[in-house]
Amino acid sequence: GGGRKKWLLRLNHYTRTADTVRPDVIPYTYMDPETQLFTVPSLEELLGFSVMVTTCGGAAMLRARGLEAEHVTLLVIDEAAQALEPETLIPLLLKGPQCRA
Repeated sequence: GGGRKKWLLRLNHYTRTADTVRPDVIPYTYMDPETQLFTVPSLEELLGFSVMVTTCGGAAMLRARGLEAEHVTLLVIDEAAQALEPETLIPLLLKGPQCRA
């Protein structure tokens, strides 16, 4: 949406409804203005964000938009002990040689 703050993006799955997201987080999300559904910004828009927050599975949406490992400089997998091991491999696909993980 138009009120998005450009330094932080919180990705949400397209099936999630806005009423399930805390109001103070909504400005950091990305919604299609026509459908009012959560979506993933274009690659050009993604590259404008300094920080992207998503689930392990959601990291696949970043790859699908064309985000490559050279664009990621720091990768943090929060609550990794709760994730299934194969699930943690998804965001690790975004880890390039310059990335600290």
